[in-house]
Amino acid sequence: MMVRDRVHAASKKFLVQGGDARVFGGDVDARWQFDERQVEARFVEVWTSVLVRPLEAAPTITRDEARELLGDKRTRYVVEGYEFRRFAVGFVEFVARLSTRQSELECDQLWSVAAPRDPTRLCVHFESPDELARFSAIARELEKQPRDLLLELALDFMRKFP
Repeated sequence: MMVRDRVHAASKKFLVQGGDARVFGGDVDARWQFDERQVEARFVEVWTSVLVRPLEAAPTITRDEARELLGDKRTRYVVEGYEFRRFAVGFVEFVARLSTRQSELECDQLWSVAAPRDPTRLCVHFESPDELARFSAIARELEKQPRDLLLELALDFMRKFP
């Protein structure tokens, strides 16, 4: 059954502007500047070409599973009367909330789900993709993986404080 997009404009903006580049596009720095029209256009493009097929094929999950995946801040949206589905696009996981109206499935909430919480992980966000590319190039010049260099720098910094 076809799932229709009824995701709220604020959620679309959050996903398009800050969503994973592997799904919403590598132009991360430009997406932050998108106006409402550009956000809607990008979301429709990604919805039709990337998201809807895996969502339609995804299995239903329980409300408890949805709560666990979404964490505390979003559990207020996990209520009775809706169907929840978990699906992945590449390595990016999503949870969708679906309602049935006149025998038609509608997605009114869509969340990107972070990888399982790892208490030993620290994520770093660069100001732009160019900065990340520069850091990665420097790491490779030093014959290191970027994440290994970043860890080395962080641990070296911590050693300076008893």
